[in-house]
Formats: sequence, C-alpha cells, structure tokens
Amino acid sequence: PTPPPALAGSPSWGSQQGPNVLLDGLEYTNDKARERAIIIHGADYANPDFLAREGKLGRSYGCFSVAHADLPALRERMGEGRLLFDFERRVAARATICSFVSDAEAQLFRAATGLNSRRVVAIENGVALDYFDPTADFPAVDAGEGALLVFTGQMDYRPNVEAVESFARQTLPAIRTVRPDVRFAIVGRNPSKSVEALAELPGVIVTGGVPDVRGWLAAADVVVAPLRIARGIQNKVLEAMAMGRPVVASPQAAEGIDAQDGAHFLVAANPAEEAAKILALLDDPARARRLGMAARDRMQQRYRWSATLAGMADLLDHPASKAHGQAA
Repeated sequence: PTPPPALAGSPSWGSQQGPNVLLDGLEYTNDKARERAIIIHGADYANPDFLAREGKLGRSYGCFSVAHADLPALRERMGEGRLLFDFERRVAARATICSFVSDAEAQLFRAATGLNSRRVVAIENGVALDYFDPTADFPAVDAGEGALLVFTGQMDYRPNVEAVESFARQTLPAIRTVRPDVRFAIVGRNPSKSVEALAELPGVIVTGGVPDVRGWLAAADVVVAPLRIARGIQNKVLEAMAMGRPVVASPQAAEGIDAQDGAHFLVAANPAEEAAKILALLDDPARARRLGMAARDRMQQRYRWSATLAGMADLLDHPASKAHGQAA
C-alpha cells in the first residue's frame, strides 16, 4: 500500500482547540489519524505553571498537548520534510538495499542516514535510444518560421511551471531583443492556468499534450531545461540529447547526468547566462550541430538501458537479498 503523507503541515482541525497541527499516520497501519482528528495543540494543562502546581500533565483525550508558548516552535520543527525523511530513514533501515537514480542522491542519503554503500546504491535512469533517435520514423512538426526553443514536461508539475514562467518572462525577452524571430514552445500535458497564460506573451507557444514529443524535439534549434528545483536525473534532458539536439540546462537539471558542460551540453545558472548561451548557439549553427551530435554519442556510450541496468542482476544475486527473499 502507498503510505499516507507524513504530515498535513499547516492545515489544522477546527478552532475549538486554538492553533493546532493535524496529523496523518506515519505508519501504513495507522490510517485513521485524520478521520479521528489527531492533533497537536496548546493547552493550559500543559503550561509550566499547571505542571508545577498539579505535579502532572492534564488529560488530553488522545491528542498531543504542549504548552501554548511551545507550539509555534514545535510547528516550525515538524515540517513535512522532517517527518517524511524520518519515515524514509525507518523504511531504509528495514530494507536490504535502497536504490537511487543517481550517485549524487545515493551519496546524499548515505551521508544523512549513516547507511553504507552496500545498502544504498545507484541504478541510473537510461533512455530508449532506438525510440529517441533523430533518424527514427515519427511525425514531423510544422513549427513555423524563426528559431525554435523547446521545453518538454508535465506542465502542472510545479518545478516545470516555475521553469517555463521564468524562461518566458525573463530569458526569452532578452533573446528576442537580439533575435526577434525566436519562439519558445512549451510542450507537455495538463498546462496549468498560469502556463496557458504564457501563450499571450510574444513568441510563446503552449501546445498542451502532444501524441509524439519527438517531432517537437527534432524541430528545436535548442532544447532548454531551466529548472531551479530538480532531483535525480532529468529524463527530459536525456531524451533531448538522445535526439541529437543542443541542450542548455540549469545546474539543477544537469546534476546527476554523466556529461560534460561545453562538450555534451551547456549549463547556464540564471536567465542572463541562458540568453547568452542560447544566442551563441543560434549564431553558430555548425557549433550547435556538433554539440547535438556529441550529446547523442554520449547517450549511446553511457545511457543505454542495457548499460544502466547492468548492475540490477548483481543486486538480486546479493547474498543479503537472497536471505531476505527466503525469510519472506
């Protein structure tokens, strides 16, 4: 079963108890906490003067009570991320092996939990190179006149929404000041209302869902990935590189990908750098082609699924894994 969220953060239950925090269960079996309105709240009978006078904590009828003065600090410390990490740590302690999609994330989790490299490993994402192939048979896209920049992704996902909003409102105008013909296509399902509104800006195209993203990638002069929040490995970057397109990505989007800035893609940390590097590629089509070809070669060398999943068999043959399976 899928575990419930660790904490219903800022939402509270009613106002009868004053400020409070409404909890969901932290264990799979504790799925009634929200229904029963289990809360943490401030109470007079948990204040220091009450404890000093009565010598005991007053009765809370099943909820957690703290002194009124302590509740704000407690709510601050019980952020969703803290409780979720505690849950993840306890699950990892019970698991034989924990797998992450990049070595950077595996190292981060090892450092945070104290688990060693035998318990926490990286099995990286790959890319379907026979599918994401610029020579494959897929419908072409009539992208119109002028240079085309493309972003792909699920467009109701907050990091993607924030990325395209920043790019459309800051980076693209700087580019169009020099190259007024440049357009920016946002390609992906379920665009939020704020993403749909970007289509009103000069040069911005919002496609919504498309039957085959390869046509848009193939039509792109440059593929962009200006994410400010990103973890793991960005499949959108792998797919664009596999299609042989020049990619300009943020450091966050590039993190975890075994490729070299300047050789296989370009990394830009802010809108000004994005605009400068994209304009440089648009002004030098031969360089852009070389970068795209190098990107495709790197994906073939490094990110075939057969290569990235090669270590999976060793994990399943791990003595501890076999023992775990027999015990189960």
